[in-house]
Amino acid sequence: MSIDKDKEKEKILEFLKKNYVTGWVAEYLDPEMLDDRNFVLELAKIDGDILKYVSSRLRDDDEIVIQAIKTSVLGFAFKHASPRLRGNKEIVLMASNRSYTNFNYASPVLKADIEFIKKVMKKDFNCLSYAEPEIRKKIMDDFFLTINQ
Repeated sequence: MSIDKDKEKEKILEFLKKNYVTGWVAEYLDPEMLDDRNFVLELAKIDGDILKYVSSRLRDDDEIVIQAIKTSVLGFAFKHASPRLRGNKEIVLMASNRSYTNFNYASPVLKADIEFIKKVMKKDFNCLSYAEPEIRKKIMDDFFLTINQ
């Protein structure tokens, strides 16, 4: 990597930190920069919404995705995570705790895992709205059975 590219990245990071510019700016960055793990991790510390613009390789990086979820200004970085990470229980739980709508982007396997859904629902019952329909019905039937006893 050239010194000029390194300096450019440093200036970009400095500007974004100083001015707290959100992730949408990443749309205008060089795609090569958005595939640089260290640079993207620093961007994710500023605003996780950059995940939408980074390379698919880095959308599959656990550390970057976790950081993005934590700092996402809008709270929706998770929907841009790789399919593998959208199937990771710990990451899905973290993202769903940030915003229940993130459960919509969980893998179909997790959206059909009744025990996992119950765990996610402890933070926000609304997560159930994104579960597989037959699982949602089962949980609601059990719920109504319990309250009617």
